[in-house]
Amino acid sequence: MFLSDRSFKDPVARHGKKVYQNWTQKQTRSKKMLEEEGSTKTGSMLDLFRIPYLRKRALILCYIWFVTSLVYYGVSLNVGNFGLDIYLTQLIFGIAELPARLGSLPLIEHFGRRMCQAIALFFGGTACLVLLAVPDDMPVVTTVIAVSGKFALAASFTIIYVYTAELYPTVVRYVHYS
Repeated sequence: MFLSDRSFKDPVARHGKKVYQNWTQKQTRSKKMLEEEGSTKTGSMLDLFRIPYLRKRALILCYIWFVTSLVYYGVSLNVGNFGLDIYLTQLIFGIAELPARLGSLPLIEHFGRRMCQAIALFFGGTACLVLLAVPDDMPVVTTVIAVSGKFALAASFTIIYVYTAELYPTVVRYVHYS
């Protein structure tokens, strides 16, 4: 299970009862707002934008999803311009994705979702920016940097799936996924 008892108790132990009280106050306010609207059993797309903290989360996560998808598929579809055999490069990309996707799950349990997401996006973006500076006559270096970027972006995709599911109340969780 992704959300263990330890991950909830540690912030409370570090920051005292204030964190728990703020969290319960936010949850109570959102429940009251949903009850006032009469939509406690079903959620709609409007619920994401009526409640201020859900609106902020939705906009930030939509931006992260857009950036991650754009860069991930940009690197994937640019295989032909790296200078090596496209089939070999695609095989290497596939091999690099497996440890990225499997390795990110234990990392988010240990270090947290936000930090792992930030680090994965930082390394993926840095690799893509470094690709611009590498000359075309160095295809091996270009491919190595692209594979490391693809590794980081594959990890970012895995983390954002888990992170998005945990940030929303159950009522509106699957509305945002669609």
